[in-house]
Amino acid sequence: MDYCTSDDVEAVLRETLAESFDALIARCISTGCGLVDLFLKVKGLLVPNVVPQIVLEASAWFAAWEFRRISDPAGAEAFWVEAQRLLNVYAEAEAEAYVGCV
Repeated sequence: MDYCTSDDVEAVLRETLAESFDALIARCISTGCGLVDLFLKVKGLLVPNVVPQIVLEASAWFAAWEFRRISDPAGAEAFWVEAQRLLNVYAEAEAEAYVGCV
């Protein structure tokens, strides 16, 4: 399942992409959302049916990382770092909720 759209990725990249990039952006979104799923799975978490805004943001930043990694590998790292920061904040908050309910 995709948690973000091409518009979300363009907002992170701060540019409007030509239609010729549609297939590449779609692949990057799939990769970004897959990374979200895997990072959360390691922590015993799943994305809920109603996707939280912070998960949408993290997936868009991962997708932007994948897009930039192809054209600017050195510049892509900032997108990776921000995506992980967002996802870690979400995972920590979810873990706290579980601890509090025990």
